[in-house]
Amino acid sequence: MVDQKGMAKVFDVGVSAISKHLRNIFDEEELNESMVVSKMENTTHHGAIKEKTQTNEVKIYSLDAIIVYLPWMNFIRDI
Repeated sequence: MVDQKGMAKVFDVGVSAISKHLRNIFDEEELNESMVVSKMENTTHHGAIKEKTQTNEVKIYSLDAIIVYLPWMNFIRDI
Protein backbone atom coordinates (compact mmCIF):
# COMPACT_ATOMS: atom_id res chain seq x y z
CA MET A 1 0.00 0.00 0.00
CA VAL A 2 1.23 3.46 -0.88
CA ASP A 3 0.07 7.07 -0.76
CA GLN A 4 -0.09 9.49 -3.71
CA LYS A 5 3.41 10.82 -2.99
CA GLY A 6 4.77 7.29 -3.18
CA MET A 7 2.94 6.62 -6.43
CA ALA A 8 4.32 9.87 -7.87
CA LYS A 9 7.86 8.68 -7.06
CA VAL A 10 7.25 5.26 -8.62
CA PHE A 11 5.88 6.73 -11.86
CA ASP A 12 8.14 9.81 -11.87
CA VAL A 13 5.26 12.27 -12.17
CA GLY A 14 3.74 14.99 -9.98
CA VAL A 15 1.27 14.24 -7.22
CA SER A 16 -1.34 16.31 -9.08
CA ALA A 17 -1.15 13.90 -12.06
CA ILE A 18 -1.68 10.93 -9.76
CA SER A 19 -4.62 12.65 -8.06
CA LYS A 20 -6.26 13.57 -11.37
CA HIS A 21 -6.01 10.12 -12.87
CA LEU A 22 -7.10 8.30 -9.72
CA ARG A 23 -10.15 10.58 -9.64
CA ASN A 24 -10.90 9.60 -13.27
CA ILE A 25 -10.52 5.91 -12.40
CA PHE A 26 -13.00 6.27 -9.53
CA ASP A 27 -15.40 8.51 -11.50
CA GLU A 28 -15.46 6.01 -14.39
CA GLU A 29 -16.04 3.21 -11.86
CA GLU A 30 -13.02 1.20 -12.93
CA LEU A 31 -12.48 0.75 -9.20
CA ASN A 32 -14.60 1.35 -6.14
CA GLU A 33 -12.70 3.92 -4.07
CA SER A 34 -13.97 2.53 -0.76
CA MET A 35 -12.48 -0.88 -1.63
CA VAL A 36 -8.95 0.27 -2.53
CA VAL A 37 -8.35 3.25 -0.22
CA SER A 38 -7.57 3.20 3.49
CA LYS A 39 -7.61 6.46 5.39
CA MET A 40 -4.82 6.82 7.94
CA GLU A 41 -3.94 9.65 10.30
CA ASN A 42 -0.42 11.02 10.37
CA THR A 43 0.51 12.97 13.52
CA THR A 44 3.50 15.32 13.46
CA HIS A 45 4.91 18.08 15.62
CA HIS A 46 3.41 21.48 14.94
CA GLY A 47 6.04 23.69 13.31
CA ALA A 48 4.98 26.98 14.90
CA ILE A 49 3.74 25.95 18.34
CA LYS A 50 6.14 24.11 20.63
CA GLU A 51 4.84 20.92 22.28
CA LYS A 52 1.75 20.85 20.02
CA THR A 53 0.98 18.22 17.40
CA GLN A 54 -1.12 18.29 14.27
CA THR A 55 -2.92 15.42 12.57
CA ASN A 56 -3.42 15.02 8.82
CA GLU A 57 -5.48 12.40 7.01
CA VAL A 58 -3.53 10.41 4.41
CA LYS A 59 -5.14 8.15 1.82
CA ILE A 60 -3.26 4.89 1.30
CA TYR A 61 -3.96 2.99 -1.96
CA SER A 62 -3.90 -0.77 -2.43
CA LEU A 63 -1.99 -2.58 -5.17
CA ASP A 64 -5.21 -2.73 -7.22
CA ALA A 65 -5.22 1.07 -7.55
CA ILE A 66 -1.59 1.05 -8.67
CA ILE A 67 -2.22 -1.67 -11.26
CA VAL A 68 -5.28 0.10 -12.69
CA TYR A 69 -3.24 3.31 -12.90
CA LEU A 70 -0.64 1.73 -15.23
CA PRO A 71 -2.64 2.17 -18.48
CA TRP A 72 -3.19 5.85 -17.61
CA MET A 73 0.56 6.23 -17.10
CA ASN A 74 1.37 4.58 -20.45
CA PHE A 75 -1.14 6.89 -22.18
CA ILE A 76 0.50 9.98 -20.69
CA ARG A 77 4.00 8.90 -21.69
CA ASP A 78 2.89 8.20 -25.28
CA ILE A 79 1.66 11.79 -25.74
